[in-house]
Amino acid sequence: LESVVEGTGDGAEGAPPAFSGVPADRLHAVVAALREVATAPAEPDALFDLAARAVRDLLRADTVVVAVPEGDRSVLRTGVAIPENMPPSIPLAGTTAGAAFLTGRPVLVEDAYSADAPTTPQLNRRMGFRSSVVVPLLDAGRAFACVSALSRRRGAFDERDLAVLALVTDVLSSRLAHAVALSERSKASSALRTTTQRLRAAQELSGLGLWSWRQATGELTVDARMRALLGLAPEEEVTVNRVLGAMDPADTALVRSIGARCLSERVPGQGIVRVPLADGSTRWLAFWADVDLAPDGTPGGVWGVMQNVTEREEAAAALRTSEEHFRISFDRAPVGMLLVRLGGDRHGRILRANPAWSAMLGFSEEESQAMEPGAVLPPAERPGALDAVRRMQQGLLTRGTAELRVRHRDGHEVDVRIEAAVAPDAQGRPSYVVCFVQDLTQQRRTQQELERLALYDTLTG
Repeated sequence: LESVVEGTGDGAEGAPPAFSGVPADRLHAVVAALREVATAPAEPDALFDLAARAVRDLLRADTVVVAVPEGDRSVLRTGVAIPENMPPSIPLAGTTAGAAFLTGRPVLVEDAYSADAPTTPQLNRRMGFRSSVVVPLLDAGRAFACVSALSRRRGAFDERDLAVLALVTDVLSSRLAHAVALSERSKASSALRTTTQRLRAAQELSGLGLWSWRQATGELTVDARMRALLGLAPEEEVTVNRVLGAMDPADTALVRSIGARCLSERVPGQGIVRVPLADGSTRWLAFWADVDLAPDGTPGGVWGVMQNVTEREEAAAALRTSEEHFRISFDRAPVGMLLVRLGGDRHGRILRANPAWSAMLGFSEEESQAMEPGAVLPPAERPGALDAVRRMQQGLLTRGTAELRVRHRDGHEVDVRIEAAVAPDAQGRPSYVVCFVQDLTQQRRTQQELERLALYDTLTG
């Protein structure tokens, strides 16, 4: 740039060919503008703003606009002296910006109101622009933006203005391409740091251990958390055999088969293994594995994560034990037991009935489950019993006791005592009712016999 300034003299004869179309009286100003653009920070928005101001001063334009293509529209990025009625975007079709983006060449319009011009006269009339010069910014032959100088005067721009604008945009294109590359690298680096930080945070919160195995070398890599989960010392050498050796021998076949399936079928797998600890307890570890593909698409190894799920597995085992105890107690109870549903489609219906209930009333469990609510009760007893079930479902009643008569399968009535208690679900909402049903027949007979003996005189009969 300095050589251009020094070699111009009073005219443009000493300028390089690229400056041949630039008027001599503006050459110093052009060079100064180019120097400012060339030395400005590599930041796209700042470069766009700088170029818009420089072009306005050099071409004495009323308005300068920098736009970028988005889909089928030219979208305003920045500008100088932009009128309030200028839309934020215009169609590419039928506009000078669209022609510049499509051809990658500058466009000069002397009369924007003319139907012969490559523009939209109605749009120009509405905004009051009579002439324009538009130059695209190119990167590898592709137009990624354009600079438009606009004037309210007819014929305000000529080939010399086009040459000035072409010079500015040529330097601007190079600077912007560099700036965008730096910006993209910066964004990618920032995104990578953010992703890494989030991964570490998620790993800390979830307690995940990471591991990977390379098929070509047989190398196994684990992180510090993975070592801790397996009970391996920080300085201990980690190999496949050492990791498998830390697990319960009964689980190693599962690990090997899932790893082999990941490689052969290229599908992920998961499982749970046990790690015996020095204190005699067992640590349960859930693992997830997937194939690691090489750049050519072939399996390069297997990677995955591992998580401590001991509390979950122990809770599940305790739940299974509790459920088994309840099942045994339910099935072997000497009194009748029922589970009655609260809410939903089966509200008030029997979900389960134990053998003692079936022996007491002659109905099988399947027959009991098919009954309408309150079907074994005498008609006079049903409204009160069903109301009690409704109140339990609403949380107004949690337990209750009643003595009443129920219908046997063969038609006779049986005196029973029913004790009922509400069982909530995991959210504390009423889920079902546990009913204990005691046959009072023998008790009533004994009571009647005692009453008879109390009133009967054995001497007089």
